[in-house]
Amino acid sequence: MDILLTLVEGLRDIIKMALSLYILLIICRTIITHIDIDPYHYLVRFLEAITEPVLNPVRRTIPSYYRGWDLSPVILIIGIYLIIVLISLIPT
Repeated sequence: MDILLTLVEGLRDIIKMALSLYILLIICRTIITHIDIDPYHYLVRFLEAITEPVLNPVRRTIPSYYRGWDLSPVILIIGIYLIIVLISLIPT
């Protein structure tokens, strides 16, 4: 039973770290969109490929942009933090 408990705790920590890393990628993508950088640079294309499949549905659900600001990264980060908190509340 202790092995199963350790496995569940380890899996929970891995998921929390992966979600935290994804938040970091979203922040990097948001910063890069405000910097004049070559859109064909491999780092820009990588960040777009990783974050766009999740950001695009969030953008479609937001009725409009607020004065030209894209709020989808903020909403997505809040949602991911909520998931991290819920995962942390799983009893062990």
